[in-house]
Amino acid sequence: ALLLLICGIILSFRNQSGSATVTYGTAILCFILSSLDKFEWFKWLGIEAKVDKKIKETDEAIKKLREIAIPFSELLLTQTARSGRLGTIIKRRERYRLVKDIEKPLLGMGVTKQELEKIKKDWYCFDLFDLCNPIWDNFKVVLDAMLAEKRVDLSTTNITEAHKLHEEMKQLEAYKENLKKIAYQNNLHTTYQDYIDFINNCPVFDQKAKEKLLRENADLIADLKYYCENHDFRRPEHWFKKDDE
Repeated sequence: ALLLLICGIILSFRNQSGSATVTYGTAILCFILSSLDKFEWFKWLGIEAKVDKKIKETDEAIKKLREIAIPFSELLLTQTARSGRLGTIIKRRERYRLVKDIEKPLLGMGVTKQELEKIKKDWYCFDLFDLCNPIWDNFKVVLDAMLAEKRVDLSTTNITEAHKLHEEMKQLEAYKENLKKIAYQNNLHTTYQDYIDFINNCPVFDQKAKEKLLRENADLIADLKYYCENHDFRRPEHWFKKDDE
């Protein structure tokens, strides 16, 4: 802009008024453009719309950051206030609301669903573990009952039968361990199917026992399936009620 101004002066001294006028105009435009960030608005050759758009985009970004800051601040202050006190764990209903309050503005800011899935990795991990626990507990009760029965039989059998019972008990303990691994693997893609496969393929259960297990745990398994497929709760109120039990 400064060089153009000097050129304009030189052209004026040479009586090239037309060229000098164009050069002065270009110099002024360059000065304005270089200082555009200092203007609240500017109107010339459609530039007003562009500046106005940037301002609106900035305002929108600030608004969304504020929306995120509120639940984050609430989470931080809640954790701080409860730190070192009895019952410091945030209730499920509160956690769910906070996550949803954070999730919505993030999506509005252009965060992709894939990025959000990565952010919520630990959230999914702990929810999945909690959903698996009651299923694992129910299966464990059945297997423990079978183990207790075999321990009773162990004291009344001969050496050959005792050896056979020991092998069966080791197998039952192995099945318990496999069930535990399913609960702890925290895999959204396979956990539900892993439980179904375990029941259907476990040789210690006959067909009648398998059908009974699936029937008695139908709602819990359906909750797990829904969460694995939709990454949300099938029965939110039932889930929140667990905090009161």
